[in-house]
Amino acid sequence: MVLSALRRQPGDRAQVEERMAAWSHPAAVAPLAEAADFAARALVRLSPVWLEGLTGHPASLGRAELLVLAALSARQRRIAPVRHQALTMLAATGYAELLGKPLDAFADLLALHDRMVPASPAGGQEGASAATAGRSLAGEAPAGHPSIADLTRGERLIIEGARYVVHCWRRQQPALPTLDQAFRDHGLIDCAAPLDRLIATLGAAASRSIDIRCRACAFHSVDEARITRAVAHRQRANVAGAQALLSDLLPPAACRLAVQQLAGLAIGLMRGQAILPLRPLPVLPETWEEAPAANPSRAASTLH
Repeated sequence: MVLSALRRQPGDRAQVEERMAAWSHPAAVAPLAEAADFAARALVRLSPVWLEGLTGHPASLGRAELLVLAALSARQRRIAPVRHQALTMLAATGYAELLGKPLDAFADLLALHDRMVPASPAGGQEGASAATAGRSLAGEAPAGHPSIADLTRGERLIIEGARYVVHCWRRQQPALPTLDQAFRDHGLIDCAAPLDRLIATLGAAASRSIDIRCRACAFHSVDEARITRAVAHRQRANVAGAQALLSDLLPPAACRLAVQQLAGLAIGLMRGQAILPLRPLPVLPETWEEAPAANPSRAASTLH
């Protein structure tokens, strides 16, 4: 789907728009199509290897197509070296960043609609190709990527719940009914409302942009880890520890409010036998980009 949107072949545009309409809001089809068209034009103008490297067949992707997938996937996952090297190999000399702007815009718009360019073979042929290209550019995934699969049930529910709240917030939809049912399905009562209030506090009062990942991401961010670690400290009545973790995200007054909101979540999890382990914060790999500059009005809406 992603590559067909970028291959400028006769008849592609109408077919791509029709397929986009199936997995995006009707009003969003035009912006997606325009972003894809802009990226396709940039590839034709700025990449000497793009047109000659097209195969047009999903089972046999050309080198240029692999590089584009690697650049899009790396942008969405904020893996800077893979993105930079893919663009350098795609673009004419000196035009890598100029080519990167429309590709970044297309990747970001896809991410806003929860359409991630897969970075693993589980994502299908395009995902396997993107992963292969990424590994060939920068080796295996950098050490230190914190995987959600390695977390406990309680930690996963908090992170996935936070992502769902932000997901609903972007679409101006209520998150609480579905969130509450998800916790109840795991035998956890009175956990959804405190988490919903906590994310609302972070969104309204954050002192900087907060990295809440998209729902499809298999890894969790350091900011998401701060939230789970703060809950773990609160379960042990360590208010100072919880406050120290959240102080990097919130100003003092809002931090004190957030620590109070953590109490309800911590107690609800303990009643359901979901005791969170005390872990050190993951070390941010050097390959990840810094979070965007502070913007209090949209602080909690950062997506990778």
